[in-house]
Amino acid sequence: AQLDAAAGPRWRTAETNRSAVAERLHQYYADGFGDRRPVQIDLDNASIALTILSGADWLSRPLDLRADEAAGRFTYDHDAAVVPQPESDTWRLAAATRLAECLVQETRFVDGQLYRMTGWESQPDGVRTSFTTGSFAQYALTVDLLEAETLAAVQTGGEALPLRDLMLPTVDSVLDPGSRNCMGGALALTAFARPAQGARPADFALLVQERGAKVLNASRRLAVIPKCFHEPTSEPTWDVSVGTSLARELEEELFGKPEVDTTLDTRRTVDPMHPDLLTGPMRYLTETSPAGWSMECTGFGFNLLTGNYEFPCLVAVHDEGFWHRCGGDVESNWESERITLVSSQDRAGLRSLARNPAWSDEGLFAFVLGLRRLHELHPERVALPHLEIGFTQ
Repeated sequence: AQLDAAAGPRWRTAETNRSAVAERLHQYYADGFGDRRPVQIDLDNASIALTILSGADWLSRPLDLRADEAAGRFTYDHDAAVVPQPESDTWRLAAATRLAECLVQETRFVDGQLYRMTGWESQPDGVRTSFTTGSFAQYALTVDLLEAETLAAVQTGGEALPLRDLMLPTVDSVLDPGSRNCMGGALALTAFARPAQGARPADFALLVQERGAKVLNASRRLAVIPKCFHEPTSEPTWDVSVGTSLARELEEELFGKPEVDTTLDTRRTVDPMHPDLLTGPMRYLTETSPAGWSMECTGFGFNLLTGNYEFPCLVAVHDEGFWHRCGGDVESNWESERITLVSSQDRAGLRSLARNPAWSDEGLFAFVLGLRRLHELHPERVALPHLEIGFTQ
C-alpha cells in the first residue's frame, strides 16, 4: 500500500464533525430503532446526539463494581461459537490498508486477548452480559474498520458504506453481539476529592484526556480516563468482571504501573495485580482507605460507529487525604497526549467542556453519566450544569 507516513490516514487526523457522524448513522439505521435508541444529551437547551445505542433500563441503576454481587453480572461463556471472518474483497483491501497504516504511523498494535461479548439480558436488577475471549486483531481488522469507512464517507459526502452493509447492516445486528467480533470495554470519569483552597470551595478534581496519535481507538479525541478494552489480566474465566479491567487500568493509565500494560510484549509477571505489586496510590485506596473510594458502572450501550459495547463508569475518591498523600503520583501513560483537570465546582467550565466537539461519543457518554452520578453522591461539591439524558425520537 502506498501511504504518506507524514500525512497519516485522512479520516483519523481531519476535524470530522461528530454531530455529522451521528446524523449519518441515525439515518442509516432509522427504520430499525425501537426500545433501544441513540442517546441524546440536552445541555442548557442545546441537544447533542450520540452514536450510543441504549435504553432507559440500561442507564437507570448504578452498579457497585467493588461489591461481590457485581461479579454475577458478568459471566464467561465457555461454549461460544467462533465468528467467521468476512468473505469480501472490499474487506480484504480495508484490512490490508489498516495494517499498512499501523506500520507507517507506528501505531501500537499487539494481538493480545480481548473479551468478546456473546450475549446480554436485561433483568430487573440490571443488564447481565456474557463473554468469551477473542483477539485484538480479529476486532481491529473487522468491525473496527467501520469507523474509518464512516468518517471517510462523512468527510467526502459519500453514500456507500459497503463494510457496514456487510458486517453491521441493521439495529438487530448491533444488538446481537454474538454474531460479530464485538469487543469493547470500560471508561471512567475519575474524580478526586479535594479540600477547599483559597477561593475554590471543596470539590472534586475531574480528569479528562486527549487521546494520543498512536492509539488505534478515539485517536486525538477527548475521553475520560481510564479508557480501556475489557481484557483478561491472567485468568480469563475469573477476570471477566468489568471492575477487574477498570482497576487494572487505574494502575496503568493513572498510577504509573507498566507491568499491567498489555500492549507491551515484555511482561513476565504471572499475576501483575497481586497485592504485593500494587502501586502506592492503589495501596492507599485498598488498604488505608478502602471505604474512601467507589467504582461504579453508570450505564451500558452499544456504539453504532464501531459496534463496540461500552460500560461507562465513575471512579470517585471521596477521601480528601488521597489527593494530599498521592496526588503527585497521578500521571497519564503513553495513550494520552495531555490531561485536563477541571473542578467539579466550575459550572461554566463543565458546560464548556461538555460542549467541546472533540469528544469521542463514548467519552462524552461516560462523562455526563459520571458527572450526574457524582452530583447524586455529593451535591454540595458538584456545580452541575442543567443537563438531561434521554434518547432521540
